[in-house]
Amino acid sequence: MNKRELPPITMNVPFGGSSAEKTAIGENVRPWHLHAAHPTLPLPCEVLVQSLRTGKTVKVRVNDRGPFIKNRIIDLSEEAAERLDMKHHGLDKVRITVLSVGDGKWKKEAPPCATPA
Repeated sequence: MNKRELPPITMNVPFGGSSAEKTAIGENVRPWHLHAAHPTLPLPCEVLVQSLRTGKTVKVRVNDRGPFIKNRIIDLSEEAAERLDMKHHGLDKVRITVLSVGDGKWKKEAPPCATPA
């Protein structure tokens, strides 16, 4: 793989149900945006989320913290969950691949993942 891949985990939907909410970095929360919350990744960053059930992928901007429930690693916006065909499932197993970290002139592409020999 070219980017940094995290192990498969469980995600929760939806994130950002209220348009009055703000993210951890002060951005407006909109259910139709492709954004997510993660407990430890640098903010902001872009990740590719793949549903292990459907195989579908979506690129999202991580701009908030959460979820804070054991065995859950990412919350997706309604739109992101819809694109992965998991909006009505609530929880699903996903694979997360970090694509880049930062914004503007501070944006850095994720380093290539080492492949075992």
